[in-house]
Amino acid sequence: MPPWQFEKLVQRCAKWIFTKQQEHGGSHPLWWTPAVLTSSNPDISSLRLSLTDATLVFCVLNHRELLIPTTVALTNQEGQPQDIAVFIINLNRTKQWEQFVSKSGFWDLSVLPTLDYIFANHPWLIGLFAFIAASFFGQFFSNLADDIYTLIRQICNPGK
Repeated sequence: MPPWQFEKLVQRCAKWIFTKQQEHGGSHPLWWTPAVLTSSNPDISSLRLSLTDATLVFCVLNHRELLIPTTVALTNQEGQPQDIAVFIINLNRTKQWEQFVSKSGFWDLSVLPTLDYIFANHPWLIGLFAFIAASFFGQFFSNLADDIYTLIRQICNPGK
């Protein structure tokens, strides 16, 4: 999957998770696992991803510190205590959540996701891009100025 498609998928999943958290009340965090994004979730609004893709989405949201990993002590069906790894929404980053989920689609992004991915992972490319753009536009405007000067000179002095 190209990076921009995966970024779009992460945004859709984040929007779904954040919306469900807000519907719940938002003040105390729900427990989340990657399985909520798969077909095993009985909620019909779930995105029905493969478990692998859902796990990758949770890893990305964890890396961006929008989700916090934690463990919850539960009792299984046999009455044995069991620790389960879950994620909770980082309520300290509500503003970042709102900004991220507001970019709900490819065309809604302020920067194309592919460019964002490239420049975020290779910041030196920004300098290279600026150098190439300056070289191109510098030469372009230099040639344009020469052409305009020649045209004005021909208009003012038609015989020469």
